[in-house]
Amino acid sequence: MRDFVAKFRVLIGDKSKSVSDALIVEGVNWALRSLPSIPKLDKAFAKHYTLPIDARGHWKFKLNQDFRYVSNSPFIHFFTNTGGDPCPINICAQDNQSFYRKNGLPKYKVAGKPCEYTLEREYDDLYLIFDRPLNIPLIIDYIVWGYPKEITGITTLVKDQDKDGEEIMVEKDIYLELSAPLETLILSTMRKVFYEEADDLAFAGAFSDYMDNKLVPEVIQMVNKNFKCGRPIILGER
Repeated sequence: MRDFVAKFRVLIGDKSKSVSDALIVEGVNWALRSLPSIPKLDKAFAKHYTLPIDARGHWKFKLNQDFRYVSNSPFIHFFTNTGGDPCPINICAQDNQSFYRKNGLPKYKVAGKPCEYTLEREYDDLYLIFDRPLNIPLIIDYIVWGYPKEITGITTLVKDQDKDGEEIMVEKDIYLELSAPLETLILSTMRKVFYEEADDLAFAGAFSDYMDNKLVPEVIQMVNKNFKCGRPIILGER
């Protein structure tokens, strides 16, 4: 996040740091709230997760991870691991209506190997629902995209231990995980808003035209090319 703030200051010529760090952080969060609402641009925020779950007796799992709101999950793959290499396991997808008509109340069923699943939304959260509680370990491999969680600042306090083993709080940088095109788009969005607020409407208008007619379409085109692959090339994959 420190590098991002420095890049933004260079773009607006803020050598004296007249724009506070807090205002820049709010600008980033504004962009994270606004850009995914542009049609087809939410895919640019896609992330790929591999989530091991050894949660026997559980049947419901939240998929949001780093997202405040998940717009879509284009694929989910399942694997099981009982000591050797992970092996694919076939679990069939069902829409909500068909799933509950067939399976009733999954959490009250006998634990076992799941045969079906559905995706269910509760407000901003997206949940994976199995047809019964698990009695085997699973690895969930999936992609989601949507609205990322907002950042809280440039640094955060985390728990650590001193040389004597005592628990202490230390300050660590917040890492803003963005692909290069997405970083450019967010910086450009913030730059446009900055010049609008500074009443430089001529420059802001010209820059807005550049974003609308060139920058945003180029990012959408790049994302669409990535998602035409059999397995998407995910920006910011972890």
